Amino acid sequence: MAGRSLWQACGVDDYLEANLASWEERAPAHAAAPSYAVDRFVSDPEFLSDVVRFDLPLLGDISGLRGVHLQCHIGTDTISLARLGARMTGLDFSPTSLAEARRIAALAGAQVEYVEAELYRALDVLPAAAFDLVFTVLSVEQMERVRDASLELYRFAAEHARERGVILADTKFEFGLD
Repeated sequence: MAGRSLWQACGVDDYLEANLASWEERAPAHAAAPSYAVDRFVSDPEFLSDVVRFDLPLLGDISGLRGVHLQCHIGTDTISLARLGARMTGLDFSPTSLAEARRIAALAGAQVEYVEAELYRALDVLPAAAFDLVFTVLSVEQMERVRDASLELYRFAAEHARERGVILADTKFEFGLD
């Protein structure tokens, strides 16, 4: 693995390009999928996404807050946060996802601003210190990928430590693994 990223070791030379292609392909399918409930967003002005309904106890009153939804995809959670009274901006790197998000917001009568940029460029494209709320969601699939990549990295570190004697791992995630 020396000199190569974990993604290159797995046969992916440009992870960002592969990831973008995947989301570009998924956006229209997700917008048409019953599980995203686009028709409910259009027909019921009080309808909220399952994700935001689940997070309601943690969110509290967000009326009047200026919020940004990172990795907003087709914007259903972003619209839901706007319906709770926040002035929302959605950020995503997929032009197709953002086109769907804008279309859904227009049909639902939601006032949401959408910005196209890769997550790691958020500080370059969004105004500094402009948000009271930052919202993002990791899917189960994303959490599993982070877990798997982390475990692979730790296996590599353990091999290295056997030779040199030190592992320092500062993680911010809990995976429930012993």
